[in-house]
Amino acid sequence: IFLFDSRAKVDHTSVYALCTFKNNTEIGNVDKVIIYKKFSEKTNQISLLGTYTLDTNSLYVNDYHETTPLTTQGPTVKVTPNPPLEEAFNVTFIITNLPLTPELENSGSQLHNSAAKVIANRLDNIFNNSNISPAFSHCNVESFSRAKVDHTSVYALCTFKNNPEIGNVDKVIIYKKFSEKTNQISLLGTYTLDTNSLYVNGNRANDWNILNFVLEDF
Repeated sequence: IFLFDSRAKVDHTSVYALCTFKNNTEIGNVDKVIIYKKFSEKTNQISLLGTYTLDTNSLYVNDYHETTPLTTQGPTVKVTPNPPLEEAFNVTFIITNLPLTPELENSGSQLHNSAAKVIANRLDNIFNNSNISPAFSHCNVESFSRAKVDHTSVYALCTFKNNPEIGNVDKVIIYKKFSEKTNQISLLGTYTLDTNSLYVNGNRANDWNILNFVLEDF
């Protein structure tokens, strides 16, 4: 538990907690939806945590929330929109043996286009040679920018298609595949990488799952 907040309502208390999960190949990826459902299941639909009664509409896990329909209303039909046919993920990392120059940073230069093509091909190889290849479409390098004094930050977009054979490809899976195929984020072809620089959609591997809920009688 990291903090209690009295602003929930007049006489209720909001709880902010961090719950950490380890990688486990036997059960696969644990995401915020799974954590939400397990919390709900074990607290009688978000109503009782030991001796504490809960606000049934107060649970959030990394901003994920399911609204409980009012009992006075008629049955609610929830229409789930079709997922997008393709989804592009932001993939950023730092190359330590590629100094940034004005020419490399200039998107119209030959050096920029040549380096972008080489790195994009390396990224394509990562995902084409993995078990999520049926869902992979392509990667494009969008820009180069300065990272530290003599390193170069790469901003790329990698696009994946829906594929029912392998299930949903998310940022966690992409992060793990990149790490696995680059020797723990150290080598991309001839390029050496900053091992702490990989982000996918703005997230790193050690991002924590955050739970928020309200205690009504504390």
